[in-house]
Amino acid sequence: MTIRHMWIMSPLVALSLFSSLFYTAPPIRYGYLGLGEVFAAVNMGPVMVVGTQWIISGAPSGTAFLISLPIGMMVAGILYYQSMPDMETDASVGKRTITVRLGRRGAYLGLMAQWAVTYTLILGLAAGSILSPVAAASLLTWPILFRLLWIIPGVEDWQELNDYGHYVRKLYLINGIIIILAIWTR
Repeated sequence: MTIRHMWIMSPLVALSLFSSLFYTAPPIRYGYLGLGEVFAAVNMGPVMVVGTQWIISGAPSGTAFLISLPIGMMVAGILYYQSMPDMETDASVGKRTITVRLGRRGAYLGLMAQWAVTYTLILGLAAGSILSPVAAASLLTWPILFRLLWIIPGVEDWQELNDYGHYVRKLYLINGIIIILAIWTR
């Protein structure tokens, strides 16, 4: 892609600037409206993956977009999980994150749903030959997820969930590596 053609990417750049500026900045403060995870998923998934692929190849790609979806979901999942211990303090200052809106039970179910969608996307991309069958190795990370899902209901004070955030980060790291390997081997 030449410099004179880079203006085509200006909508992606504008979205990225908007979302980085107005996460907590007035007048929008979309992080306080429960949209932080949505913008994280979009920016760290499609914007980064498709944008990078576009710059390298000179054209956007539907394949890159599809591959970006589970990546965006996992990044949003980290933000989502990290908001669970902060539900009470966020609510007390008017920050209406998705977890605050859902409450404890809903937030727990939301975490399960987020990972169900993530695994479905990864396996669906493999079934559609967008990723190689190596992507099925993501199933090997289920014990990490199940361990976390088993721990959460037993935690009385959700501030303690900060101690278990490493599970979500491990899920992202390992599944991210699996996706990379599944791209290289397709």
